[in-house]
Amino acid sequence: MSRGKSVDAVLAEADQIMLVWDANADFKLGEITKERFQTMIANMRQAKSDLASLRTLLTEKTNITNDTANELNSFVVRIRGGIKAVYGANSSQYEQAGGTRSSERKSPKRKPDEPKS
Repeated sequence: MSRGKSVDAVLAEADQIMLVWDANADFKLGEITKERFQTMIANMRQAKSDLASLRTLLTEKTNITNDTANELNSFVVRIRGGIKAVYGANSSQYEQAGGTRSSERKSPKRKPDEPKS
């Protein structure tokens, strides 16, 4: 983007230039013709529209991906629980499925009582 200006700000300034150019038909600026400038404005509007469409599509695809990942994760948890139920919490199969064998779990430690103030 040109010097931190938003797309909308650049288009607004281009529209303002076109108003001046329309009012002064004899204005010329070397290789920049009125038709070329109008084409650039039209291309910018189309690019902005395309970007908005892609953002909408990206949002939809992101939501579908996240929903599918959540559903797949719930299946993984359920299947791992089934493997634990069938083969046991200390089995190699449960560990291979991503679980932590009960023999490898650390036993919980009590926190020392803090003196009350």
